[in-house]
Amino acid sequence: MTGSRVKSRTHVSFALVTGLAAAGLSLSVPADVATAQQGMAPLSQAPQPLMPRALEPRQEQGAPPRAPVLNEPVRPAQPSDGTGSIVPMDVESAPLAAIDPDSVGTLGRDQGGFDFDMWNGTRRSLVETMLPQMPARTVSPTLRSLMARLLLTNAKAPAGEAKKSLIELRAAQLAAMGDSAGLDALLKRVPTRGTDPALLRVEADMLFLEDDNSRVCALVAGQSGTTDDNYWRKADIFCQILAGEQARAALGADMLREEGDKDNLFADLLNALLNGAKPKIDSMANAQPLHLVMARAAKIALPADVAKSSHPAVLRLIATTPTLPAEQRLDAAERAEAMGVIDTNMLREIYAGMPFSKDQLDKALSTAQTDKSATSRALLYVRASHETAPAVLAQILHQALEAAHGSGRYPTQARVYRDLIAGLAPSNDLLWLAPEAARALIATGQVAGVNNWFEVLRASAVLDDQSARMRDRLLPLARLSGAINDEDWDPAAIGKWYDAASAVEGANPPDADEVRAQAVMLFNLLEAMGDTVPDAQWEKTVSSGSAVVPNASLWRQLQAASVAGRVGETIMLSSVALGAGSLGEVDPTVLRFVVESLRGAGLINDARALAVEAAVAAGV
Repeated sequence: MTGSRVKSRTHVSFALVTGLAAAGLSLSVPADVATAQQGMAPLSQAPQPLMPRALEPRQEQGAPPRAPVLNEPVRPAQPSDGTGSIVPMDVESAPLAAIDPDSVGTLGRDQGGFDFDMWNGTRRSLVETMLPQMPARTVSPTLRSLMARLLLTNAKAPAGEAKKSLIELRAAQLAAMGDSAGLDALLKRVPTRGTDPALLRVEADMLFLEDDNSRVCALVAGQSGTTDDNYWRKADIFCQILAGEQARAALGADMLREEGDKDNLFADLLNALLNGAKPKIDSMANAQPLHLVMARAAKIALPADVAKSSHPAVLRLIATTPTLPAEQRLDAAERAEAMGVIDTNMLREIYAGMPFSKDQLDKALSTAQTDKSATSRALLYVRASHETAPAVLAQILHQALEAAHGSGRYPTQARVYRDLIAGLAPSNDLLWLAPEAARALIATGQVAGVNNWFEVLRASAVLDDQSARMRDRLLPLARLSGAINDEDWDPAAIGKWYDAASAVEGANPPDADEVRAQAVMLFNLLEAMGDTVPDAQWEKTVSSGSAVVPNASLWRQLQAASVAGRVGETIMLSSVALGAGSLGEVDPTVLRFVVESLRGAGLINDARALAVEAAVAAGV
């Protein structure tokens, strides 16, 4: 075949390889990204040989099997012109497809993420508009988990004209959520990390709020002299002070001032670091991460409005700054735990680190009756953690959890006391604790431990009406959590719940409007998870008054996304619909629709967890 051309099926550009190596990058991209970008079959199918079939070395008939040779170069057969001469091959080479920054991620389905095609069918313009509207400061662990997994999933970018950088939007959302670990891991996968100004700024702010001065100053040094942006110049001045280069820092500060920089807070903090001044700062409500770490380095007391911040990473920084007032730290720590930026163990450690006296610990129960502050909650926890008598411990647990119901801190306190509750053996002597213990275990996902408390209630309910009412108050919540299966569930339990919730216990009758509101929430959530609430029970909740109508276009789009199985879009729109507040404050109809949409998109476990969170937050 004189003059035939042989084209190599595998092409690697030497220039690309050396360019990536010089940038500190390798060619080992995530498998599903590479697969999608090259138009190949998914890796879940049988692996294809790198060597084309026609070019594989032939095995001579009757010869022994050819042993594999590691790293043996591919030597394709070369054509001849019929005279024994070798005809030079015309080999074409092409560079590998560039990695799309908008598609990179750290999670695949096996790591808790979603499918590579999770945006299939979703318009890019919708993602660019709605992704920044997701509630970064949510106190729902389920919603936070869904959003983080969405932002970190390795997925092909949605189709459509690109007007905004999705990787920048994703990074900004992770930063707003205070998810520094997720953001750091994601940025390490982005090929434009070192050249994208927006990503560099997000990374620097993250490192400042993590108090990681060595890494942030290395990053700042890389930007020094490359830009006139005052952000980087100020960061460089701070890093010079940390390095002991006060003269250079003072010179840089003088130049900023001469050029008309109006950042008075930066100037005051710089004066404190350079000259030991103790400026009185009345407000840092709009402080930047650089300001906060400068104040921390200068050991300056932060004004009260900083602790009122709703930025998760700022709350974490306050909670972990030991020089701040105890009440400021404790309040920030509780809110940071609720937003998921510190774990419950860290909150327990912050509680335990408070220097309470023996007299304070002895009076913890009486103090908690009137003092509803974070300091009082810490005191009660430290007292409980040292208690060895089960009866006294049970009393502390009951008081701590009951007090948390009206404070908005119940989910956090349930997680704080989870291990202590799990360590108590249910018994008739602790029957009075059973409803609160079971509810806290359900709220924290410890469904397996609930049945032991239910057994105590069931046994007592045979002869005691109060025990029967306590049991009836818990059954629907247990059903929502999955602790009661279809075979054991009796829809009549819904009516018994309503009667028990409305029953008069002691001198104070329950608030009828509050019971009705709880019923509406519970009934919507039960039906969203597939159960049927009898009409007779729904009739009890009917009342006059205007209804809160959800955003009609958002409602319609979410329904369409769920029905079509567009997972990414369903999660994104569900989070926008729920917002950042407590799930107990979300309209029950909206919650029902979101739970149904998540179930419809195949996210059944997340839908159930969200339903339980909402019910507990509503006081069910």
